[in-house]
Amino acid sequence: MGVFLPIIYGLFCGPLFYVAANPDKHVKSLSVLVASYDEGPLVGPQFLTYMKKLGKDGPKGQTSWVMNNGANPTTMPGFTFVEQGTMSADEVRQKVKDSDAWGAVFVNAGASEALFKALASPAGAAAYEPSKAISFVWDESKYTQ
Repeated sequence: MGVFLPIIYGLFCGPLFYVAANPDKHVKSLSVLVASYDEGPLVGPQFLTYMKKLGKDGPKGQTSWVMNNGANPTTMPGFTFVEQGTMSADEVRQKVKDSDAWGAVFVNAGASEALFKALASPAGAAAYEPSKAISFVWDESKYTQ
């Protein structure tokens, strides 16, 4: 019994320690697609500028974060920016459903126009729905019909 428990413990907990010690090998699929379908001058461009400032530039148009976990700084995958006109919002959603990306965040078309209408009049402000400006899609979407 004294030998059996450490063997079982090693079989079940060993992979957890391996993943914690080697995060670069296991987090490659955590990429998040970032896009803007807003043609206006305010919401879409400001959103992309903000997202690009969150991390450092990486290969192939990706932005990544560097996590400092003591002596071993780890580069985490981050945002893959979708060029305007290359992929529709439905195609971005499908990429997440197909597990090509962990998630996606994008500015919907007309977000700047809706914000300008809300700022222009009280009636526009009452009709403004901020939740329709930006959409989030994550890996749970592949389990929905």
